[in-house]
Amino acid sequence: MLRHRGNRVREAYKREPRLTTREWAEKHIIINNSQVSPITGQFNVKYSPHLIKLMELWDVPKNREFYAKWAAQSAKSFFLVAITGKRLDTEPSNVLYMQPIKDDIPKIIDVKIDPLLKCMPRLWQKFEDYKSDESIRGKREIKRMAGGNLIVTGSGVKDRKSLTVPMMVFDEAAEFEQGTIAEAKDRIKTFTKFFPKIFGASTIVHPKDEICTAYESCQAQLEWHYICPQCGDHFYPGAETFKYLKPWEFAQRLEIPIDQIDTSVYLDEAKASAHVECPYCTHKITDA
Repeated sequence: MLRHRGNRVREAYKREPRLTTREWAEKHIIINNSQVSPITGQFNVKYSPHLIKLMELWDVPKNREFYAKWAAQSAKSFFLVAITGKRLDTEPSNVLYMQPIKDDIPKIIDVKIDPLLKCMPRLWQKFEDYKSDESIRGKREIKRMAGGNLIVTGSGVKDRKSLTVPMMVFDEAAEFEQGTIAEAKDRIKTFTKFFPKIFGASTIVHPKDEICTAYESCQAQLEWHYICPQCGDHFYPGAETFKYLKPWEFAQRLEIPIDQIDTSVYLDEAKASAHVECPYCTHKITDA
């Protein structure tokens, strides 16, 4: 009997091995909703390789602030909720999740945050267990669990008044009012000696928006470049490197006036001709 109790005590105090963000995500995230991703099942970062370096950098304790100018529909929200989930699951604390407009919080929770959190069954169960044990119905913008809370707010000063947290996430930060990020950073001052973390990400609204301003203030700046398979040079893809068959070229090829083009035929030809052109050797890159 004593031996049995000893085993139970040992199991109760047994510490799980410390996982990196990538290891935790691949172990504890199960995509069970096609609205989250068309690739369902156990999460595998090989389908989003651009997240690997971000996860590695995020795991370095001395790296405290991150600001990413992020393209649309490229796993931005997934990454933000994933690092939030990992923190709550492995180091429970208060996490402040800021998005631009307070009135949008119910929609953001229903459409973005809850579907992603439900893909983390162990963490979601902790939220459910807390509600059951404490017999409470918390506000929808506060996800409660033993030891920590996920607090979803707008970007206004009043929305985060009196909040002190060791981790902050800024979603769609480009839509914040000027100066919001600088003011919001005061929320983590109490934890200065305990490796507080901030991650802001957004698609760009204009060159002087909050995400661009914050990015330019970073000591280290990284850009993801294409590597040309032909010449091996690196380049940043943009509108000038995206090429396709223009209407006038199509008309010239058929030797007809441009106003006599069959639109459906042209569109098929234009789609088939779409490619990225290397600015150094003009090689046509047609595969991802």
